[in-house]
Amino acid sequence: MKTLNGALQRRSIGTLDFTVSLWAHLCLPSAWAGGEPTVTTTEINQLMHFIRASGCEFKRNSTWHTPAQAVELLQKKRDYMLMWGKIPNTEYFIDEAATRSSTSGDAYHVRCQGTQQQESRLWLSEELTRFRKTKH
Repeated sequence: MKTLNGALQRRSIGTLDFTVSLWAHLCLPSAWAGGEPTVTTTEINQLMHFIRASGCEFKRNSTWHTPAQAVELLQKKRDYMLMWGKIPNTEYFIDEAATRSSTSGDAYHVRCQGTQQQESRLWLSEELTRFRKTKH
């Protein structure tokens, strides 16, 4: 009887573990996928702050957008990436979410007052490098 109860108890715990894991996978996909490393989260948050505070316009699919609209779009893309996988580093986020349109494939561009239009990949990569240097 002890063995039977022990076996039943282990099976119940196993079922509970499976149920919790399944719930986490369905409801918290980023937890299942691994999310972002802490340093990546910090860096992406800094890039989002940088974009919002820049005053620069963002060209996406032939239309210019405000910094707030750009951050909103990039946050949606970030959330999507976290839902279906993980973001292993900030460069990956820049390359996969902040460089080109996922629908048209066209490159994103940035236009700041007093400067020429440039691709967002270069602009964000330069800010990432600057941020990393100031952290040390």
